[in-house]
Amino acid sequence: MKRKKVNKKWITLLMVGVLGLSVFAITPTMIAANEDSVVGIEDGEIDTIGSTIVVNITLDTAPNGLSGYNMTISLSEPGVAEIVDVEFPSWATLHSNSTLPADSFWVKACDAMNQTIPGDTNINLGKLTIRGDVQGRCEINVTVTQLDDDMGGDMLPGLIVDTGVLTVAQAEVSIPEFTTVVIGDTTRVNITLDRTPSGLANYNVTVSLTNITIAEMMSVEFPSWATLHSNSTLPADSFWMNGTDVGNLIVSGATSVSLGTFIIRGDAEGTGDIIITVTSMNNDESYSVPLFSTTISGQLEVISVLTIPGQSNPPTDPDGDGLYEDMNGNGRKDFNDVVVFFNNMEWIGANEPVQCFDFNGNGRIDFDDIVILFGEI
Repeated sequence: MKRKKVNKKWITLLMVGVLGLSVFAITPTMIAANEDSVVGIEDGEIDTIGSTIVVNITLDTAPNGLSGYNMTISLSEPGVAEIVDVEFPSWATLHSNSTLPADSFWVKACDAMNQTIPGDTNINLGKLTIRGDVQGRCEINVTVTQLDDDMGGDMLPGLIVDTGVLTVAQAEVSIPEFTTVVIGDTTRVNITLDRTPSGLANYNVTVSLTNITIAEMMSVEFPSWATLHSNSTLPADSFWMNGTDVGNLIVSGATSVSLGTFIIRGDAEGTGDIIITVTSMNNDESYSVPLFSTTISGQLEVISVLTIPGQSNPPTDPDGDGLYEDMNGNGRKDFNDVVVFFNNMEWIGANEPVQCFDFNGNGRIDFDDIVILFGEI
């Protein structure tokens, strides 16, 4: 029987075809290896100068595992903080780093035992211990120079790096949560900075009212430490103010520092908000003061005081403390005010704004308020 001759050309084409299918079959794996991964550093907040915090460096996903990395960590403002230590994850059986403490250092690690496997997520690349040195804010930057997977693939193409933000000794600017003023009268509102861990050099803030129909800001008073200061034109519904501590009177560690006091006049009954916007604030180390918020608000209410029965004029506040001692409205404090208060205590409690006559501050009108008024005459 005669054998058929095998065509070598067709065998060769068949083998090429099979090989091509094999390459096509593994292509999805190669694509997965090139999917965007993210190396990120946590944000950190150090409350007290000299204290430390630990932040994690993480790789979000490793489709083909992770064999090792080499990267450099640095702080954008070296004076604000310092990196004092690095802790490697358990999978990094081989690792090394440059000298610490430092403001910038390199670090590398290798997974010699293949403990990270394809598909792992949230892989810890290390933990940084950072010490806060002065009040301020800086970025924790990472530059990845090499990142390899278990297939020998380069993970750098398409890699996304998320920078961390470190805040040291955050401070808070505040005004009273609630401010009340009577129509035709004025009240004082103080702006306060809670602490200055690295002193205070200067500030610039804007003050504005959301409901300009009910009140107007009449004037501003600066604290004695702000020997150099200025403000925009007043009266106004919005104005800016700034102050500079030329004499270095606000030292590191000061608390409850007044930035200024502005006076508001009530024009019509109603409510609105007082908005404080901090446009700049610097400490004695020439760093911007990190604030919990650069926009602060407090509620403003404008109320009216009624004429007490039997009197010709409404009560007044002769000493400007927010309490209306002049019950008979004659412009001064006298014993007749005590008599009017005693005879109209129930009416005042039911018809007047209580806070204007609550001398003992217990939230209601009672005989103790009359006793306190008597003591002021």
